[in-house]
Amino acid sequence: MAEDIEKIVEAFSDDLRENVRKMVASLKGASRTPLNILENAGRIQNIFDFTQEKMSEMFPPAEPIACQQGCTFCCHLLFFTDALTVFIVADRLKENCSPEQLHALRSRLTDFIDNEYGVTQVPRPPCPVLADGLCMAYDVRPLVCRAQNSLQVSQCEEKHQGKLDMVVAHDIPLRVWTVMSEGIAAGLAEAGLAGNESLEFVTALRIVLDNPAAMDQWIAGEPVFEPAQWTDSDGPPGPLH
Repeated sequence: MAEDIEKIVEAFSDDLRENVRKMVASLKGASRTPLNILENAGRIQNIFDFTQEKMSEMFPPAEPIACQQGCTFCCHLLFFTDALTVFIVADRLKENCSPEQLHALRSRLTDFIDNEYGVTQVPRPPCPVLADGLCMAYDVRPLVCRAQNSLQVSQCEEKHQGKLDMVVAHDIPLRVWTVMSEGIAAGLAEAGLAGNESLEFVTALRIVLDNPAAMDQWIAGEPVFEPAQWTDSDGPPGPLH
């Protein structure tokens, strides 16, 4: 029975990965417009929400998800996302925030980067998009943020304090995020945009907020996000100013 279920999940995962790949790969040539970029980013997030919700109903967690509004432990993680997500987050922030709020956000982004992303701090500083305990772009938050969950808040607190490496979580949202991320990466590569699938979020967001022409330059093939392309093994890039 367990093997049959795993086969079903694997087949579904393959279809999901392929459909996401096709969606992102469509951003070629004249189809790579600001409107299509933002629409595709939104569709991907909607697909994630729908898929993980339905699959979680079929394969529920061993115990209730402990996450609640105002719990921000996962907002202190260093994370990476794709260029499409960065653009939709920046677009929503510019649409919904006052000039004063955007100025304060840019200052937090700069401080976060200048503080070397808090990689040596315990606990780590929060994501700069977190304000007064709430995400300023919650409805368009990255897939990695959507996938985070925990079955025990006490474990999140221990991890936050550097006393624990991993927390017990529901596997389904994390699996859906992994599969869709693979599809996004394959689609970007097919569209000639390889290297834009794993960007350090804070660096990439500051690039877009600081440069009104960032999306047009990215569409034209310029390496707009090069400063945000780094991995744990590389270490953080240098200051952007």
